[in-house]
Amino acid sequence: MRWGTGESKSWKVASKSWEVASKSREVASKSWEVASKSWKVASKRWEVASKNWEVASKSWEVASKSWKVASKSWKVASKSWKVASKSWEVASNPQRTASKQPIFTN
Repeated sequence: MRWGTGESKSWKVASKSWEVASKSREVASKSWEVASKSWKVASKRWEVASKNWEVASKSWEVASKSWKVASKSWKVASKSWKVASKSWEVASNPQRTASKQPIFTN
């Protein structure tokens, strides 16, 4: 074995290893950049989703209150319908109502 041949191979291996490590570092750096951008995008989407959830939640609250109001209105309308029905019945049967009316004489 000649002097320097092994040394030369060692330097070539070390140089190649350094080159590979350097490339790996570049790839890792790019991957980190991509991951960082992805994280920012995901964060923004989460923010938007959160705001949409708030809006949807408020919409459900409003819808729920509207439903309660509609339900009460329906109950009132139902009672009004019963009263109107009775009034109609009374108005269409004057003999029945006449017998219930007090008779005033002078």
